[in-house]
Amino acid sequence: MIDGVPVDNSIINEHDLVYDGTNRENDYSNRAIDLNPEDIESYVIMKGAEATAMFGSMGAGGAILITTKKGKAGRSSVSYTYSGRVETPYRYPERQYVYAQGTNGTYSATSTYAMGPRFNPEQKIYKDNTKNFFRTGFNHKHNLVIEGGAEALTYRWSNEYFDNKGIVPNTSYRRITSRLTGTSKINSKLDVNTTFSFMNSHNDKANKGDAGYLMALMRFNPLWDVRDWIDRAGNRVLHVSDIYSELDNPFWDAYKNSAYE
Repeated sequence: MIDGVPVDNSIINEHDLVYDGTNRENDYSNRAIDLNPEDIESYVIMKGAEATAMFGSMGAGGAILITTKKGKAGRSSVSYTYSGRVETPYRYPERQYVYAQGTNGTYSATSTYAMGPRFNPEQKIYKDNTKNFFRTGFNHKHNLVIEGGAEALTYRWSNEYFDNKGIVPNTSYRRITSRLTGTSKINSKLDVNTTFSFMNSHNDKANKGDAGYLMALMRFNPLWDVRDWIDRAGNRVLHVSDIYSELDNPFWDAYKNSAYE
């Protein structure tokens, strides 16, 4: 609940996520993600019967009550804050480079198992495919707040721009919010609070689970360079004759099979 307005994620059909499996490789957000954290004044976490009694079935799993900031009486003030962060993978999973793709000692370029024959010492092996896939992530956040007023009337206008580029290629989250809040004290028993909000967000998401990029990198044949994934004509680079027998290159999935909301 944000200032008494319910926010939930009931728009997602969880039956499809679990049973049919059509969307379970992606996480889905709810609209609470649009709230600027700098606008939060306080919050209360309610659990069990207390939340159910207040919100019915919607509160059966608990509820979080968020109160946003209001303007403060006094001279008008302008404040600006900035934060930024650089992200890089700290560790990578280990992988063996003794046995090639295949099973029972027999080589198969399209196998997801690495139980084939030993690699030929003269063959070039790309041991940095996992490292070469991930990139340096960067996020930055700007906040601009204008507030002021008198005892009987206050206002607060907050604006945020947030941009996060993830360590997975072609993933990012961008959010723009603007929130104008006015408070008017009519008399000792009556206050009127009015809020206008604008929010716009775009989320380019990464796949997860068995369809995730890390799993694809672990199964990717180290005889191939993962960065060699698209030709000049925009076609997918194939290492075998049959496209249906070859696992997708993680770069191809990241750029051509992307998901967003």
